[in-house]
Amino acid sequence: MVGLQNDSQEAIALTPPQQAQHEVEYRNAMPDHVEPAFGTACQDCHSSVDWRSDSFDHDVTAFALRGAHVDVDCLTCHADGFVDTPTQCISCHADDEPPDHFGPDSAWQP
Repeated sequence: MVGLQNDSQEAIALTPPQQAQHEVEYRNAMPDHVEPAFGTACQDCHSSVDWRSDSFDHDVTAFALRGAHVDVDCLTCHADGFVDTPTQCISCHADDEPPDHFGPDSAWQP
């Protein structure tokens, strides 16, 4: 069941047709919400004022955002979706110079 709350975070009772419509929207959402098993409590990531997800907690994933990764646009890494996104540095940084910039003498900090 897809959840819905108002701005005061009170649960809103949906009629069966409204619930069915929200479930269709969840299944058809972009980015895909079904395959990565995003929760169905919409208010966990969205507000009724602006449906863009600005509260996603990347720390609960296999790749917590640190350093410059915090400012990277989501689609830079997730152009192909949100499932099986590589988490190894070399996946995105193979062509970076110098090639050993991840070492202890680099300016890079986790």
